[in-house]
Amino acid sequence: MKRIASTLLALALCLGLTVPAAAADFPDVPADHYARAAIADCAGKGIVSGYDDGTFKPGNPVTNAQFAVMLSRAFFPRSVYGPEENRPWYWMNLAVLHELGILQNTNMSDPSAWEGLAGKPISRYNMAQMLANILALSGVTVSDEAKIAATGKLTDYITIVTTAHAPYGDAVATVCALGVITGYADGTFSGTVTMNRAQGCVVINRLTKVLEAAASQPEAPADPEPVPEEPADPEPAPEAPAAPTLANGQEITEENVRSIILALKSEYPEGRAWTNANTYSPSPYFIAAGCAGFAWICSDAAFGDLPVSDTHSDFSRIKAGDMIRMNNDTHSVVALEVSGDSVTVTEGNFNSSIHWGRVISRQELERGSFTVETRYPA
Repeated sequence: MKRIASTLLALALCLGLTVPAAAADFPDVPADHYARAAIADCAGKGIVSGYDDGTFKPGNPVTNAQFAVMLSRAFFPRSVYGPEENRPWYWMNLAVLHELGILQNTNMSDPSAWEGLAGKPISRYNMAQMLANILALSGVTVSDEAKIAATGKLTDYITIVTTAHAPYGDAVATVCALGVITGYADGTFSGTVTMNRAQGCVVINRLTKVLEAAASQPEAPADPEPVPEEPADPEPAPEAPAAPTLANGQEITEENVRSIILALKSEYPEGRAWTNANTYSPSPYFIAAGCAGFAWICSDAAFGDLPVSDTHSDFSRIKAGDMIRMNNDTHSVVALEVSGDSVTVTEGNFNSSIHWGRVISRQELERGSFTVETRYPA
């Protein structure tokens, strides 16, 4: 639960720290456009982009695939590591959402239907369901009273819950109660109406604020301790906290980390097939695919629940077990040993397989730029 909470908080903080692009970059998004701020925010975070002619085309429909890509970029950016071979451009984004349950109860819940539905505009029903699934995954709940109050304002809600659209009823109530999607001026939700690019940015912007607010809420205080009838004996001085250890309880040393990771060779031998189809979930909010998935398998085997303590690009600070993102952020490896100006690594999806013992020079790392994530305690 500690890792889940910290991931949600980190998500909110990362979303809040990104500097949005100016809406004036899009000549068809004037200063008085209702979605100007949301479009600028999403464009600045790389969630959406404009067309080759510099326009945004806010009124263009947003398709099922496009909205899935927007959601994965907005809320699960570290889970998608590039297109899957021989698959459409959106496939890995949909795969991430499918794995997390975000597509559950939508028309995209079955992967066999993706290619047929990917290019069709997304309906308000399906958008509401995806957003409600993200809220549920994030632990955000809405009271029945709030849902009743919100749906009481929808003139077509009774029709929704008494027809074939009934499975969307709770999702509609949830997003309306939180103000993520609202009804039309005539009081209807109109769930079969399709959404456009501007509206997609608006709802993602609203959902971001809801998640940020949830992450900033303090935990409920514990019940006060009952007052003892007689004076209690003085509490003993608290013991010093135990020093952190590796996942197997050993002392945190490079030798022990290396030993744990090398022990994985029996399960992940040299040449074992490993592509972007192979995934691993370090937490419920993070799916890593291909090389990144194998890197996290090695890292978690050694460090367990220890968090990432630092991110840097200093070759001289690399230690055994550090995860290195290299080649302009396209490939992940795990350091096994640093010797002089080279590092020996293990990696997944290297020629579509597991590989142990490749030696990478410092020059090669720096030529393609690299980032190191370490979990050694600061």
